[in-house]
Amino acid sequence: MIFNDSKYTRWYNQIIEQAKVRILPRDVYTEKHHIVPQSLGGNNSKVNLVRLTAREHFVCHWLLTKMVTGVNQKKMAYACKRMMHSKNSSQPRYQITSRIYENLKIQLNVMLKNRQFSESWKEKLKQAARKRADNESIDAKEIRRKTMISVNKSRKGEKRLATTGDKNHMFGVRLTGESNHFFGKKHTEETLAKLKVPKPKFQCQHCKTVVGGQSNLIRWHNDNCKLILGELKFHA
Repeated sequence: MIFNDSKYTRWYNQIIEQAKVRILPRDVYTEKHHIVPQSLGGNNSKVNLVRLTAREHFVCHWLLTKMVTGVNQKKMAYACKRMMHSKNSSQPRYQITSRIYENLKIQLNVMLKNRQFSESWKEKLKQAARKRADNESIDAKEIRRKTMISVNKSRKGEKRLATTGDKNHMFGVRLTGESNHFFGKKHTEETLAKLKVPKPKFQCQHCKTVVGGQSNLIRWHNDNCKLILGELKFHA
């Protein structure tokens, strides 16, 4: 049995059973809910779907975090946390109070501590990041670039926390053998071939500095060169 025998499971079942038989006015906003979540083996069949109000939907996802343990609890905690933040024009979502938000955030973070991501999930995250980057407009990229420049200027001269010696979180840590995340793995022939190819050299048109790789040239030189941004005093 996926769900435990607790008061939370009983409350959950009561909400589901009531929702199955009631008839709500057409103007009442509802959301589709998987009775057995897909991440726990549920499917999209009619018997596994029910329409809930936004408040009921949020409460059910909170109850689900109490109805399972182990890896399944981490899955339900992540789903509940997503509901606290994710919203769009077609899904207003239920708005919780600041006190409930704080308590849930603390509880959910404890549940999510030390969670492990599967390789398939990591790949999904990579694909989503690539999709966002590909669909980002030129204006959005320009805004992000200007924001980074503005932040760097505002922090100029600011004293940073020392990260050397025993103040560095990696101090004394040896990443050898099984401690190294690459232990037991090998680069593909394609990757090895790419690593052997030397990076092409580019020269900044302003400060004349030669850097390796076009990405470094774009990020630190040409239009972003400190010389034209007034961050360095240049003496001819």
